[in-house]
Amino acid sequence: MELKKHTIQFNINDIKQLLALNNTDSGLLSLTELAPHKSNWFNGRYDLYLYKHFACVGLRDLFLKETFTTNAILEKTISFEFIFQGGSDMTLGKQSLVNNDMPRLCMASHNRKSNQARHHKNGESYTGVGIWLSPVALSELFFITPADYPDLVVQMLEASINHSLIYPLTANMRSIIDELLNNDFTGQLKNNYIEAKITELLCHTLSAIKAPELAFNQDNSLSIAKANAMKKLLSILDADLHNTPCLGTLATRVGMSKGQLTQTFKSSYGMNISEYLTQKRMFKAQALIKQGKLSILQVALEVGYQNQSSFGRAFKKFFGYTPLKNQAY
Repeated sequence: MELKKHTIQFNINDIKQLLALNNTDSGLLSLTELAPHKSNWFNGRYDLYLYKHFACVGLRDLFLKETFTTNAILEKTISFEFIFQGGSDMTLGKQSLVNNDMPRLCMASHNRKSNQARHHKNGESYTGVGIWLSPVALSELFFITPADYPDLVVQMLEASINHSLIYPLTANMRSIIDELLNNDFTGQLKNNYIEAKITELLCHTLSAIKAPELAFNQDNSLSIAKANAMKKLLSILDADLHNTPCLGTLATRVGMSKGQLTQTFKSSYGMNISEYLTQKRMFKAQALIKQGKLSILQVALEVGYQNQSSFGRAFKKFFGYTPLKNQAY
């Protein structure tokens, strides 16, 4: 992902300082005001907002007319990218996230010198909301209890690692994003409305990342038949991570064609079935290693890998460190 016809380097703390000096009643500051010479790179809006004096928020509804890369070095920061429509390829540290044009939430934690780059291409569109904030501020505002979350998510909420995870957008999240981008309020009323909606969005997000499949099953915009098929599919996948049926068998068991199943899952969860399985397997593997009852080989077999070598490669690609290093912790 070396898309660099133009590169914009930015510092999140500098943006927060600019927003703190912003004296507009709405609290919104257009990117075109910060960089007017780049306003011809896109059509639409990219507004910045300072949430409760500690979080930087980006409200985007864009059509890109230029190819460019935005780059930032982030430390001790959590980012939530709510992608409603479209999107761009991203690089988070050593992780590459290829845009699949599906609605999704990308949660990322940035510990030390974590690079976040977004690779924009001429002709792409993007509608969504981005939030960047400190883990301390998030915890203090929402009274986060680590025991309520999976181990990996706790590490990310503390920004103790550089990592990212993909989650589905619930119906409530989609509705809030639409209300943030499309409302008729002006002045101070708009400022108050945006702050309230961001709080609401973060509440739904923190609830969803505790148990994303449950949250989506309870709050989605699918038809009853498709929602039931997705619930059945997840129960099949989660019940047997080490011996997952093939796509054809899965489709038959949930009453869909292979194409319909693939498209419905991807549009619902923001990733394909194999990516979902990898994420679930890595969550389970990390928990098993932490328990210390199984060898690395036994963990590998338990989560569906044929040998320790292939598991080790997948684990390192996902987490950025080896299973043995995780075991040492």
